Amino acid sequence: MAAVCLIAELAGAALALSSAMALAAQSNRDIAGLIIAEGLKARAAHDQSPDSPVATLFAMPADWLDAAKDRRTPILLDIRAVLRRKDEGTIRTFTLAAGPAGVKGEALYAAWIITGYWLAHGETYGEIARVEQKDAPARVAEVIDKMLAEPGR
Repeated sequence: MAAVCLIAELAGAALALSSAMALAAQSNRDIAGLIIAEGLKARAAHDQSPDSPVATLFAMPADWLDAAKDRRTPILLDIRAVLRRKDEGTIRTFTLAAGPAGVKGEALYAAWIITGYWLAHGETYGEIARVEQKDAPARVAEVIDKMLAEPGR
């Protein structure tokens, strides 16, 4: 029964996500919206193939996740500063290029860990997928602030 519920929830999240992605493509999504969409997509894919390396979910080199983990705090601080930005240069810098912290795909790493934080703290795929674009920057900033405040970080 639990498996059926999980499948139904994932299907609902996928539908909400596909709708959100279509709207985002038309509305020039900001970094926060990108983080939510890419994080959900990667987490759902990883749930289906848990043995797949995380880096492959983002089409990154095998050592990408370790490099990003080593730069976690600077990445989160840099991302926090641009959550509302939606210009092409910013999107490119934080997804396709090495960002300010020196790691390629910094927004994708943030997507992975921020979505993971939400899931680990009881939010469901469906709840995350239903975050409205107007609320995305504040919701993502809230998680970044909590992650930066964690002891030992």
